Amino acid sequence: MTKRHIHHLFPHYALKSNPTLRWLYDLPENKVVVTLEEHLNIHKTMWLFHGCLEDKIAWQMLSGHIGLKEASIEMKALHALRTKEAMTLEVRAKMSASLKGRKFTPETRLKISRALLGNTNPLGTRHSSETRAKMGPRKDYRATVETRAKVSAANRARVVSDETRAKIRAIMTGRVVSIETRDIISASNRGKRHSTTTRAKMSAKKMGRPWSAARRLAEDVRISAEGVL
Repeated sequence: MTKRHIHHLFPHYALKSNPTLRWLYDLPENKVVVTLEEHLNIHKTMWLFHGCLEDKIAWQMLSGHIGLKEASIEMKALHALRTKEAMTLEVRAKMSASLKGRKFTPETRLKISRALLGNTNPLGTRHSSETRAKMGPRKDYRATVETRAKVSAANRARVVSDETRAKIRAIMTGRVVSIETRDIISASNRGKRHSTTTRAKMSAKKMGRPWSAARRLAEDVRISAEGVL
């Protein structure tokens, strides 16, 4: 005997965005008895004509391409993605403001630390030759003027605490850059010329700034050497 399926004309996934239409979903007229083949063909047709990914997932599950558990995971991921896309800029700004300045308690930090014990991800991953080839063209990527302005504005208002500065100073003190690294930096900067606008900005920023003792000593040595010559 062929197993019968119940197909809902008004689908269950539509209740996510229209919860008030539950009464329509529960109507007897909304249910149609179909065979398995008819059921999967209905969802496939709906997906091809309307592009609804929920129908695609239903068709894949009914046709045996994916299991029930995998279909459920894909449905949840799809709903989460659409919820994220539907969030307005105002809601995102409120969430950002509520999380700004948030600090974890020592107990929470200890739990995170214990959870990450043995995690080797920070040690780095060596990409394959194919992956590096795909990533290669991104070297020529240049951020747009709008993106650079946003990054600049975000960093301009950023205040580094004395504690953080002390940590950075402790890490960088005594650090010696290898000769190979210096050669790479030198080769990458060779031939580069700042634009007129950039040079003007650099000049204005340094104007009126007092020289350090090391800079003044170097200048005195240079002037003395020129006088000797």
